[in-house]
Amino acid sequence: MRISKVQIQNFRNFDDITVEVGRNLLLVGANATGKTNFIYALRLVLDPSLSRRDRQLTSDDFWRGNGKLPWRGREIKVSIELTDFEDNRQLRTFLDDCCAYRPGFAILNYLYAPKGNIEPEKSSEKDYTILLYGGDDKNNELPPKFFDHLNLRVIGALRDAESELIARRMPLRALFELYQIQTNSFDHVITHLAEVNKRVEEIPPIKTLEEDIRRRLENLKEQIHEIDPVLRLAASSAEDVVRALRVLLEQNLLLPLNTTSLGLANILYLALSLIEIEKRESINKPIGQNEYEYVILAIEEPEAHLHPHVQRIIFRDFLKRSPLILSTHSSHIASVAPIDSILMFRKPSPIEGAQISSTARLSNVLEPSEIEDIERYLDVTKAEILFARAVIFIEGDAEEFLLATLARLVGIDLDRLGITVCNIRGTNFKPYISFVGPQGLNIPYAVLTDGDKYANLIRVAIPQAKKAGRFTDEEAQQLEKLSPSCLRTQLEDRGCAYYSGLKRCLDLLDAMQIDPIAKSKLNTQYKNCEWAQLIQNLKQYGIFVNQWSLEPELIKIGYGKEILETLEECGAGEQIVAKLHSQLQNLEFTEDNVEYWLKQIDTIGKGRVGQRLAGKLQHTHLPGGKEIPSYISEGFNYLIHSLDPISQL
Repeated sequence: MRISKVQIQNFRNFDDITVEVGRNLLLVGANATGKTNFIYALRLVLDPSLSRRDRQLTSDDFWRGNGKLPWRGREIKVSIELTDFEDNRQLRTFLDDCCAYRPGFAILNYLYAPKGNIEPEKSSEKDYTILLYGGDDKNNELPPKFFDHLNLRVIGALRDAESELIARRMPLRALFELYQIQTNSFDHVITHLAEVNKRVEEIPPIKTLEEDIRRRLENLKEQIHEIDPVLRLAASSAEDVVRALRVLLEQNLLLPLNTTSLGLANILYLALSLIEIEKRESINKPIGQNEYEYVILAIEEPEAHLHPHVQRIIFRDFLKRSPLILSTHSSHIASVAPIDSILMFRKPSPIEGAQISSTARLSNVLEPSEIEDIERYLDVTKAEILFARAVIFIEGDAEEFLLATLARLVGIDLDRLGITVCNIRGTNFKPYISFVGPQGLNIPYAVLTDGDKYANLIRVAIPQAKKAGRFTDEEAQQLEKLSPSCLRTQLEDRGCAYYSGLKRCLDLLDAMQIDPIAKSKLNTQYKNCEWAQLIQNLKQYGIFVNQWSLEPELIKIGYGKEILETLEECGAGEQIVAKLHSQLQNLEFTEDNVEYWLKQIDTIGKGRVGQRLAGKLQHTHLPGGKEIPSYISEGFNYLIHSLDPISQL
């Protein structure tokens, strides 16, 4: 069984929201965006620990956006849709009656509304009542016993695991019952304890202390009752022994929990809670007052006091359970979550309700291999993208090293803005765009990519031109001898449109689902070799393209000296350095020379060059002031405007 959909109306910071969810729910988002309120909304429907009085809400629980006031007929409603329970006979027994619109999908509802005989506009708090019902029939009320079978267990964020385990002994107490640890099993232990107490009584210092305590008490004038204190082990019955059982650590040392770390106590508490739940679910016969139990587990901020590696190990295992609800600020936990489990919370403005974006339907737009690629990417990058307000997608290591530095040169702090740079290490942006787009996380993004103006002209463009009958075999052989710029000119003169990076960008538009007429216009510009116009028009879709790649763009605006110094420091040969230096001195950085520069950079490694270059650019001062490539600055501004459009007016 799993939750498939949640609808919340008029509750706290939710106006009216419906969200589809995957097998598990991973709640991520900034503080005060609604994660805790979302879990509490689920509790209103499914948590048996909430009494009817707890479910009776107040004026503070109404959504107050746009000046709306509480009461006056307004209703608070939470609906949970459940599915995949057909193969579970016990669940079907009590969920089939809750199916409203289609078989196999049960709906459980919480409604806080005026009583039926009250005029809505004149209603106040005393006129409101709560109703828990199944399906779409308000007369189909859920009986209290319903929650013996299906319920929500919440482990809160501000838990004190050590106190719970030591003082209240939860969930240990429940496990004793589930594992049928009977008091009569301890009769022989009581016999031994009685012998131990006799030996304690015979210890001289114990005797002396007992006598001193009695003497002191005898001297108290207000003493009313006879007190005869002794020092013994407290357990005198089997029940006492069971109550005295504690979890101790280090089998040889038997250390109490308060001598260990908070993180270890948290791990132990979570593990015992999961054991209890799994044990309850495995027993299909009476358990105390319960005949059968199916538990949905929710854990708020489970990362408390846990080392990052431990977070990943533990919750990679926990997430095998379904359904499981986690709210977290930990990128380490998020990185091991299934991609269809993510719920992204955000609050666009003070007057708008919280919004939730779900990745549950990504399987409709991505191939299984693409989903696996993204899950591996989240695992390796620690899922930083899930905590971003906006994302910049880039191709490779050079951009990853340089982008933050270039942003600072023009006074932009990407971290302060919540913009994450995501290096996909390639040019297949499509699955990542789908992931953050409207059918996924639904967060602003920009793509910064290389035009690769002269890439694949011989390998791809010439064969395409021959196939189209634009060149003979002999002419094609002659074309291969031309410089890149001359070759491109010949191709375009014969109406052969090919621009590697721009062709990739047009393919990206399919993932963006843009208007077909607009896409047709862009395709026409490509076929007509209207490169400048096409590059300009792609910007409105968040795609920013250079002519070649990042390094030539930096050289064009004046950073050639720094790049040359970097190449020399990274081991470029003297002759190569001399040739590159001559080109810079004589202003010979022509289109034909671009390929030579790129070859030398690739030989050393673009990532290595970018890493060393980033340090140099921080201290660079150009005659005209600090400048960065236009396609990058335009990408920055596009995202900043997306995050705060009002400030840009």
